[in-house]
Amino acid sequence: MPFKLNSKKSGAYKKSSKRPSKNVYNEETESASGKAKRKKPQSKASNVITTILVIIAVGVFAFSSYNLIQIYLENKAATDEYDGIFQDAVELDPASQYLRINYSKLKEKNPDFVAWIHIPGTNVSYPVVYKNDGTNLSYLRHTFEKQYNTAGTVFIDYRSDPTLFAKNTIIYGHKMNNGTMFADVAKYATSESFWNEHREVHLYTELGITIYQVFSAYKANIEDECYTFNFVDDEHFSSWIRYVKGQSNYPSTVNSEDISRVILLSTCVSGSDADENYRFVTLASFKQTIPNVDNMV
Repeated sequence: MPFKLNSKKSGAYKKSSKRPSKNVYNEETESASGKAKRKKPQSKASNVITTILVIIAVGVFAFSSYNLIQIYLENKAATDEYDGIFQDAVELDPASQYLRINYSKLKEKNPDFVAWIHIPGTNVSYPVVYKNDGTNLSYLRHTFEKQYNTAGTVFIDYRSDPTLFAKNTIIYGHKMNNGTMFADVAKYATSESFWNEHREVHLYTELGITIYQVFSAYKANIEDECYTFNFVDDEHFSSWIRYVKGQSNYPSTVNSEDISRVILLSTCVSGSDADENYRFVTLASFKQTIPNVDNMV
């Protein structure tokens, strides 16, 4: 009798023979996983917006970099010029520690030159100019050698007396972020240690070395009384002295009755305190004038 497979067993055998192989199973699983992880493509509008934002960011970065480079180059040009002027016309007398100033050479460079300001122990050591231009704009954005530069020059207000014999002589200088020009002058109103350690301001002219003693420093509105040029009489001047001395951020030992004339150093307010309506002011009273150093170059 012929041998016959049991129908049930045969069915079971066929079902078993159709079982997917291991490789087929893995491929299907990976395919399913890939579909699950596949991201929905971005729309064209979304891609355009992303591209625009990238272009704007690159443009802002390029513009900022350009400005920073320009500021650096301008600051360097001013620093190089003033360093050159110092080396060419100024030297320190090792014995007295006062400066020797070549006044004639500085006059040749710029006929508006009237004095050299020096604050011992600081970065302040610059030529001072005076021009009766009626606006104070001539040297606001021009260096001593008359090159356009935001560092400008240290200059005397056109309403002041350039001989420095007025009751109040106002001298301006920019507060540069790189620490040059009148950046250190601003510290009188913001640092008590600086105030205590740098109490003298020296102005060199052909008449001699005039020494001033700092007695007041504060942040003043541009309409503040400290910017007074003319005084009706001695009482008016005395009252003004009491006012500016009383405004000082730090106490002074200078006797108000001993103050006969003043220089006011004014510089801009920048950084976190920036305000175009305010200035840092430092006032110093006349102390004495001594002869220029012998053998002046």
